[in-house]
Amino acid sequence: MRIDAVYLRDVGPFQEVKIDFQPRVSADKADVHIFVGPNGSGKSTLLYAMAAVVGGPSPQLGAEHAARRLRSNKSLIGAKLGKGTAALSLQQPNPIVSFSDPFDAKSALQTARTRENLGWSDSSGSGFRDFWRQIEQFHARPPVSTPFTFAAFAYAGSRSLPDYRLVAIQEPDAGPLAQALSFDRTVAIDRLSQWLSSTFAKRAFARETNKPEDASRYNASIERIESAVRSVIGGDLVLRMSYEPLQIVVERNGVAISLDLLPDGLKSILSWVADLLMRLDRIPWENDVPLLDRPFVLFLDEIDIHLHPAWQRRILPMVQSLFPKAQIFVTTHSPFVVSSVEGAWVYPLRLQADGTATADPPVESQAGTSFATVLRSLFGIDERFDDATERALDAFYATRARALSGDTVAWDQLRAEAQTLAERSIEVRNIVFPELYQVAKKLGREP
Repeated sequence: MRIDAVYLRDVGPFQEVKIDFQPRVSADKADVHIFVGPNGSGKSTLLYAMAAVVGGPSPQLGAEHAARRLRSNKSLIGAKLGKGTAALSLQQPNPIVSFSDPFDAKSALQTARTRENLGWSDSSGSGFRDFWRQIEQFHARPPVSTPFTFAAFAYAGSRSLPDYRLVAIQEPDAGPLAQALSFDRTVAIDRLSQWLSSTFAKRAFARETNKPEDASRYNASIERIESAVRSVIGGDLVLRMSYEPLQIVVERNGVAISLDLLPDGLKSILSWVADLLMRLDRIPWENDVPLLDRPFVLFLDEIDIHLHPAWQRRILPMVQSLFPKAQIFVTTHSPFVVSSVEGAWVYPLRLQADGTATADPPVESQAGTSFATVLRSLFGIDERFDDATERALDAFYATRARALSGDTVAWDQLRAEAQTLAERSIEVRNIVFPELYQVAKKLGREP
């Protein structure tokens, strides 16, 4: 399944916006869509909205972020999946409310499922309904193990590995979809530590009982995490389980570090990558599709927030290559992220003077384009230097204009400003001195 479009009305900063997601560019890489724009332009709102609609009314997935952004009884979030539509709205006093399909004015949707003050709808033939049903069956008691054909997950770039004391080796006590679309609460250190310790134990037991195939399977679960993180950090990383004390540790260059003491950037990457691979490993999938080839939707909200620029350049290519059948929606403020991937689409958002947001037409990602060009074309930043230097350069060019117009006092001022600017850096000096020489040549003066 693929989300083809999203529609928001009276949600967050949007009065009304409809975004059609461009077709997949590469068959062997994930389908990536990147939202960029200033603070408050609705980047995260779009992710929360789609996650809430995809997840449906199950409290296991959570729609709290989107619910807080519904501004009125007219608020509506819609997502298009093939020929079907799913939507989320505030629940009216009447339990059955009809409204027009935002993607097909000839059709109507009805709120058929509710939770608290929210109502979810889906049109006939919508694939969302199948996912909602699978979620309900998966968490039924006794559990129904209907194989999945689709899933969705959401993560924020927070530091999600606080201190946790592992007291016993056991299977996670929550299902693999618990809070899977809650962004800042998707990762739970207790659940992740339980799964990792259980996997380490199973690998050890399989080796001890001479079951190499089982040992290899459990080992692959660990190695997938290690390999993914290594490809971003560009260095050695091994996951271990310590038994005195009982805890999961990360070994880097021969030094073992507990999860809660990891640097923020590494903690952020490891937390959501490990959590995602854990969830995929635990979900039963139809036809036993290999874990990395499964079709799912992934929402990533500013996952680069704690990362060094070198890691920002590698994080999205890693995900794009690791999950070639996934559809991935990303928000970022980083030109390094935007310029790091090929075969992706970028959706610039604009914040208007009245505080409302709009969406510009999408453009293809700009791998191979300089960071300065990306900053200018997609982030609207023309400046190359810090604010103080930019102000000094503006003053220099204003003085140059006066000097060229015949202001004799301005010439001496221009020389002084050029000398002061040149002391800031070689790069600035290489800008102002040629300008000074050109003015001197035109005025017939010595520079």
